[in-house]
Formats: sequence, C-alpha cells, structure tokens
Amino acid sequence: MKMKKKLVGLILGTVMTITTLGGTSVMAADDGLTFAIVYPNIFPFFDAIGNGAEDKIEEMGQNITLIKEGAQNGDVSNQIQIMEDLINQKVDGIAIGPCDSEALTPYIDKAVDAGIPVLCFDTDAPDSKRFGYVGTDNYEAGRAMGEELGKALDGKGSVICETGVVSQAGLIARLEGVEDVLKENYPDIEIVQTTAHGGDTTKGLSDIENMITSYPDFDALIQVDAAGEAGVTAFKSHGWTKEDKVLIVFDDLEPVINGVRDGQVYSTVTQGQKNWGAAAVEELYALTQGEEIPENTDTGFVIVNSDNVDELYPE
Repeated sequence: MKMKKKLVGLILGTVMTITTLGGTSVMAADDGLTFAIVYPNIFPFFDAIGNGAEDKIEEMGQNITLIKEGAQNGDVSNQIQIMEDLINQKVDGIAIGPCDSEALTPYIDKAVDAGIPVLCFDTDAPDSKRFGYVGTDNYEAGRAMGEELGKALDGKGSVICETGVVSQAGLIARLEGVEDVLKENYPDIEIVQTTAHGGDTTKGLSDIENMITSYPDFDALIQVDAAGEAGVTAFKSHGWTKEDKVLIVFDDLEPVINGVRDGQVYSTVTQGQKNWGAAAVEELYALTQGEEIPENTDTGFVIVNSDNVDELYPE
C-alpha cells in the first residue's frame, strides 16, 4: 500500500473558543491540537462521522479539540469559505468531504502549504495535495448497486434514479459504476431518467414523485446518495413493497433500515461511515507526529437486505 509521510510542525495556541455545528462551545487548551471535519452537506448521515471521530479522540486520550462544519445544501462556496476560515484559524488538521473536488483542490492545497495536513473522506480530491483518502471505493460500491439491480429485475426493466449534489465526485463515480455494470451485464435494463436534488432532500422527494408521474410503469428506483428516506416515503405513500417495485439505496439511516425490515427497500449499500471519523482523527494525529499514513484507507461496504438486516442492525 502506498504511504505518504511529511513532518508537520505543531501549532501551539492559546485558549480559544470554537463553535461547532451543534452550536456548542468547547475550549482548546494550551498545547492541544485542533482538528476539523468538514462535511459535504449538513445531513444526518454525516453525524456518525463526527461521532466516530469524538469516540476515537476519547479512546486515544489525547488533548484534541474537534470542530465539525458542513456546507449548507452542498453549497461549494460555503465549503470554500469554511476552508478559508479554518486556514486562518491555523487548525492542526482537516478532514474534508469535498462537495466539488475540483473547486476545493486549491483550498486543500492552500491548507497543506500552510502546514495543515488534510485528508479527504467520502469523496476524494486525488489531484490535490491531500495526504490520503478515507472511505468507500465509490465506483465499486456503484457496481455493487448495479449487480443488486440486475438480480432484482432479473435482467430487464426500466429504472428511475435520484442523486444528490451533481458536482460531488463520489456520487458521479457511483452512478458510473451502476451504468457500467448495466452496460456490461444487463443491457436490457435502462435508466430512463436521473434527477439531482442538490443537497435539498425535500426536493429529492418531489423529484421522485415527478419521475413516478412521468414513468408510472417503472420497475425500480435507485438512489445513489444518502437520502434513501425519500424513496422509502414515496413507496409507502403508494403502498408499494419490494414485491411491487424495486427500491435500492445507499447507507443506513434509520428510515432506510426500517424500510428494509418493512419491505419497501430491496437492499441498501452501507458504508460504515462512523469508521471514517475514527480513521480520520487517527491519521491526522499521526501526520502531526511526522508518521506515515496510507494514501488510501478503503473502509469497504456491506449490502444490507431482509436476510441480514436483523443480524447487522438488531433492534
């Protein structure tokens, strides 16, 4: 596995107040470290990443303060401003899920040039100076979704698709993975329409309902971002289960897992995102100590369906 190494000087600051996403204030003590996690969108899916980071900090027993920030509705300019602010604050490390990898690359580079190590999670920015990536191989996860779709439809049918922020490289890679599998293995399955809610999950539900109206005889709905709750809501409103229409989504928010149990969701591709936060903190700390980290930490994915949901997510 390719490794990266760079000595990073510790920034020893005075006591300061940091406001996190939740609006609470914490104190960063003298000689401590301050790390930031920057989400691509403010959405419940990303809460687990912050929780994983906090748990890892407690486990490590290090004097680390964590800042959690996120872009409103996946707004690129908002995420750029967050990065600028963190650079000006001279934090000791940043983990970011870029909502637009190309647009954020100059700001990732700016942080690294300022002596602040940066990792990417969820979505990579491979052309930047970031030290590493933590998360799922999104293309392979998309291929897994494509295989699930092929099996569920027995190789034939029409599909409607909802995604999130159109500039987010991870979501683009997932959809490419789905499309490549269909082209290679299931040529009689066609994605007839794809819409993008742009980080507004309310719009996501509206998009889905509009596609259902346009294609009432569709066979399957796939959602390649983390907003699978919208699909569950739509299926419930129409009284559908997986015996009527196929719904395949990403991730493990509670409404999705309940949808698997209740029969609306055929399967969901889960990523164990809590592990991203833990790995990000551990690797940022290693970088501040001049240690090596992997350039790519692939946390994998798991297909959850009615056969294993109770085992993986016991009530």
